[in-house]
Amino acid sequence: MKRLWILLAILAISSHLLMSGCATFGQKAQEPPPPPPESKPVVEEKPPSPPPPPKEPPPAHEVKKEEPPRPQYIEHMVRWNGETMALIAKWYTGKYSNWKALVEANPQINPKRMRKGSIIRIPMELVKTQEPMPKSFVERYRPKKTEEEPVLFGPKK
Repeated sequence: MKRLWILLAILAISSHLLMSGCATFGQKAQEPPPPPPESKPVVEEKPPSPPPPPKEPPPAHEVKKEEPPRPQYIEHMVRWNGETMALIAKWYTGKYSNWKALVEANPQINPKRMRKGSIIRIPMELVKTQEPMPKSFVERYRPKKTEEEPVLFGPKK
């Protein structure tokens, strides 16, 4: 009987071991299953988006027109005898002393030899009036001619 108990004990232990997976009789030990293959992130390709619709021009009442740049000079054309840079400066800028600035702005003009038709540029930062210079203004400062008979030297009759 002692043998029977030993045999039963061996059977019980072996069946327990077989059930728990610790022992295998004559079989290869099972290897753990291989890890699943690494999965790559799936990138969904999106179809190209359609181009944005063209912008419609703003209504005509909203269109801002660019203003042309302001001129840096106004022009005066010499028209009468007796016009000088000082007179032109006085009329357009209000000061005779601005004639030097006019000479600098007009290097092509000789202030001692101004002729009819010459164009004089007057810088806008000096301008007080843009009205054309009248002939009466020039005549006011021009020396008056006298119609006296010239004095002759020599014997008188």
